[in-house]
Amino acid sequence: MWRAMDMACQWFQDQLSGNKMALDYLHKRGITPEEIRRFRIGWAPAYGLMSHGHHLGFSSLCMEKAGLVMQRSETGDSFDRFRNRIMFPIITAAGKVMAFGGRALGNEQPKYMNSPETPLFIKGQCLYRSLVIPVGRPVLVVEGYLDVIAAARFYGAVAPLGTALTTAQLALVWKQCPEPVVCFDPDVAGQKAALKMAVMALPLLKPGFSLKFATMPPELDPHALVQTHGQGALEKVVNQAVPLSQFLWSHLFKKPMTPERKAEAVEQWETWVTSIQHLYIRRLYKEFFYQNQKQSPHSAVPVAPGVVLHQKILLGLLVLKPFLIDRVRESLSAMAFPGESAWLHVRDYLVSWEDGACFSPLQDFLGPDWQKQISAVSLHIPGDTACFETYWHDLFNRYQTQLYQNSELVALKKELMQVPGTWERLKNLREF
Repeated sequence: MWRAMDMACQWFQDQLSGNKMALDYLHKRGITPEEIRRFRIGWAPAYGLMSHGHHLGFSSLCMEKAGLVMQRSETGDSFDRFRNRIMFPIITAAGKVMAFGGRALGNEQPKYMNSPETPLFIKGQCLYRSLVIPVGRPVLVVEGYLDVIAAARFYGAVAPLGTALTTAQLALVWKQCPEPVVCFDPDVAGQKAALKMAVMALPLLKPGFSLKFATMPPELDPHALVQTHGQGALEKVVNQAVPLSQFLWSHLFKKPMTPERKAEAVEQWETWVTSIQHLYIRRLYKEFFYQNQKQSPHSAVPVAPGVVLHQKILLGLLVLKPFLIDRVRESLSAMAFPGESAWLHVRDYLVSWEDGACFSPLQDFLGPDWQKQISAVSLHIPGDTACFETYWHDLFNRYQTQLYQNSELVALKKELMQVPGTWERLKNLREF
């Protein structure tokens, strides 16, 4: 069958040289004669391959098993599978032809057709690819044959065969490049496929192996971008590609949302992260979530606006999550309170707390709504202990800073009060 496939590829190549319509199409799409030769592009006319194969000693059965011919259901007669199509051979890493993809130029349907699965070709385990990867360059994952050919001028390039990338295909890509760049079309279908690929990759992540995602300009796939704007435009897109974590984050949280939408997005993120099998990478994704929630202008994590609310969150979080107390006890014991605050008693109780002690007195002091408020905060912190600890210390530092700023403001007001006319001057400036 390998010999039959090579025979067919050579015959398709020979037919292309005499077909002006196919050559004009390739020229119009910017494919050079050298690329036609290197990718072994050919032309399948309306008939002739089966007869040529017979002449060289290949049986109809052999060519049928290889996916080159098929039988009519009515009569059982054999005929060429690919007709009136530009032919793109799908080649193994060793350079052997295992299948074909054909693009119709006339009214043939479907527009694109791949070989059926054969003993040589299992679609979900193979890729259309460039055979050479420039040193120091990433591999681009694109959608179409022409995208691969255009991208291969500057990068390694691969494309799934009319389906979303499978786990087996991703394993093949990772053998070529540990962090390939996904450059799918910018239309809805392309972005949906990119998201599906991102989610599929999560359980397979391992140290050093991931994906990056590039945003293509509107209405331009990689081939059209290179043909219209040149190498520099594609390089700019590739250089701006974002990591897998950022791609998923942007998909969920890039726009302002209602509280209900935020809750739905958080649940989706947690589902995705739970699918990551590598425990340390899973933990890093949880920390990534927490850090981005703090920085996001649309963050769902509430930031306490006042000293009292800071106090309530800091102390209430320890009541709700007592495993944190041992981890923050030193900072807790140094926690200051302005004036004669009753919160001092809560702090002292927590500092001296031992596992198994009762929290009822604190719950009564915090009030009936405290658990609801603290639960709302903790909902948006990943369940990892380290993330809770980081959140608590961050809030503690903000609280201490706020206390210092408040005390400085009080002292400044006292100084200003000693200067005649100061308040009137400040008031006039504010009105001005």
